[in-house]
Amino acid sequence: MKKIKIGSVGLGRLGERHAENLAQKISGAELLALCDMDEKKLNIVADKLGVQHRFVNFNDMIEMKELDAIVIVSPSGLHPQ
Repeated sequence: MKKIKIGSVGLGRLGERHAENLAQKISGAELLALCDMDEKKLNIVADKLGVQHRFVNFNDMIEMKELDAIVIVSPSGLHPQ
């Protein structure tokens, strides 16, 4: 079965938990990219989960042709951005 290649946006408390689940607990998913405005947090989580593709700008992430889906786990007030 082909894994769904996923990017995740937002690495706050819930975002980090969702990223961990995607990377480690969901067999049909491959966490391919992470995005967060906090570059330090982004690098810590990406290193921990073994994620190569890292973005501080959502617009750059959506240009990734390899992604099948993007999960947005940012605070509700930031969704329109």
